[in-house]
Amino acid sequence: MTQVVTISTHVLNTATGKPQKGVPVKLEVLTGNGSTWDQVSAESIETNSDGRIDSPFKHTLAVNENTATFRLRFETKDASVFYPYVEIVFVVQRTTGEDKQHLHIPLLLSPYAYSTYRGS
Repeated sequence: MTQVVTISTHVLNTATGKPQKGVPVKLEVLTGNGSTWDQVSAESIETNSDGRIDSPFKHTLAVNENTATFRLRFETKDASVFYPYVEIVFVVQRTTGEDKQHLHIPLLLSPYAYSTYRGS
């Protein structure tokens, strides 16, 4: 059975306490023998005025694929922070008996630090 994985995100500027609008975000998946990153969506996605992407990224796990490694890349150079970009790499494991699963991976951004967590 294939499984559809949806991934959403948001960016919060913790220095101002406000959402970070206009941050370009892309999602890539590690393919082949683990040496190539393929972009999941060809479209350009930016965070909206609420700091969120308007619709989640979607990736389908193949029948024989039990895990997938993803990379979320945030282009933060215009956000007045020390880091020109932030990359979050994480592994998704197939959930048994389910045909879909959703993950939310937020980015908390400040001038000289960032953090993330697995949200709901």
